[in-house]
Amino acid sequence: MPNRGWIFVLALAAILVSHGCAPKMVKTVAIGDPRAALRVLIASESSDFKQAVIEQVVAGYDKRDLYFRITDLQNLADETAADYTAVIIINSCVAWQLNPRANAFINQAGSLERIILLTTAGNQDWQAGVAGVDAITAASLPADIEQTADKLKAKLGALIHAAG
Repeated sequence: MPNRGWIFVLALAAILVSHGCAPKMVKTVAIGDPRAALRVLIASESSDFKQAVIEQVVAGYDKRDLYFRITDLQNLADETAADYTAVIIINSCVAWQLNPRANAFINQAGSLERIILLTTAGNQDWQAGVAGVDAITAASLPADIEQTADKLKAKLGALIHAAG
């Protein structure tokens, strides 16, 4: 019987630890009028850096003329690039590769001109190497939030200007 008790305690501890280590998800949020002609999808992994960049990008636009849908990268398979004026994908480079969900979305998107890819990596010189996609690489440093957001806003602004 004592072995069963220890097995139960270890199993419970494993469940609690794995639940506490689960990655946080980006909450899906809609900002602006969903009927707006100019629509932007932002799909991101969760981190303080990425959230701060997203907040600065969205804050730079008048929400009366623009619709933003912000969602977790895990939900990207449920989206269609053609439904948006621009798609911003924010992911992390792991083992020098894009997030598989980001890669799958890009591969099925059709028109890549509307996709902006931000990849955070330990080496800012790393390039995503996805032909036809406007890509930025940044380190997740708090000092780089504004500069990274400004780069995204410039690229997004060009897509909005071309569509509007």
